[in-house]
Amino acid sequence: MRSKFWVGVALTVAVTATFGAWHTAQASGKQDQAIARQVKRMSLDEKIGQLFISPVPDEQTAIQDEQTYHLGG
Repeated sequence: MRSKFWVGVALTVAVTATFGAWHTAQASGKQDQAIARQVKRMSLDEKIGQLFISPVPDEQTAIQDEQTYHLGG
């Protein structure tokens, strides 16, 4: 009786782990495709701007710098 219980537990764990890994891979693939589409639409200046994080003294300067230099990080 105990062995059937543990076989059931092991089977449940194996199925859950397999499905979890498959679901994560599917979600990651969709995210990767969405990111690739976004990057394709970006200009070279926008891509370069995403490499930099810049501290700014106030909100207005932050907005201007983001629009001018496409800062990201």
